[in-house]
Amino acid sequence: MKCHEVLVLILILAVIFTSGCITQKQTQTPENFIYKGTVYTNCHSNPNFPVQTNKQTITISDATDQQQGSAMFPWRAITVRDYVLFDASTGKAIYNFDEMIGKSITATGYVGSGNISEQAFYNKSVILSQNFTKVLYVTEVKYWQNICCDAPSSSNVCTWFPNNYKFEEPECLTDADCAGKTIPKEYQNSQPGCIESTNGSPAYCPQQKWICETGKCQFKAV
Repeated sequence: MKCHEVLVLILILAVIFTSGCITQKQTQTPENFIYKGTVYTNCHSNPNFPVQTNKQTITISDATDQQQGSAMFPWRAITVRDYVLFDASTGKAIYNFDEMIGKSITATGYVGSGNISEQAFYNKSVILSQNFTKVLYVTEVKYWQNICCDAPSSSNVCTWFPNNYKFEEPECLTDADCAGKTIPKEYQNSQPGCIESTNGSPAYCPQQKWICETGKCQFKAV
């Protein structure tokens, strides 16, 4: 093989290797982000993953599916090769897995049984339970990260995202973050309740102001 051919081969291998590294690189988790119309704050990678265990583990790879309960007991669970995936750090079924549905994943964990149980909405004294005999207690999901954040109605909500997920960061968290923004052009002249700009002075709309809604600054009536 000639020198230039060797050089070309090395370059090709370098590109392949670099491409592989890029696809596996973990995106830095922003402190705050918007997901499905909800603003999540104080976000961080779940320190419990990967979970350390002395139990014998297996690794399975395949497309995910989900199982669902009924209207009377509306549980959800994600499965791979008929294994229901549980969180090895909590002992409970994995939840907030929407990004995983239909995707091919590689999960490592130990095999056992488990159940999902909760109080019946129609009678708090009744406990509904769904048992599973084929459970994988997940210690790690390759190329996926478990991100925990505070949500408006609860704290430390953990959700699974692929390592290369592109997070949408919020423009604002409070109304104060929107202070000083320019009045939109459509409001600057001849809008009801607004004083037109004259002699270089800015327009003024006493009945509208900038507020923060779902992480974005909105100019609305007050």
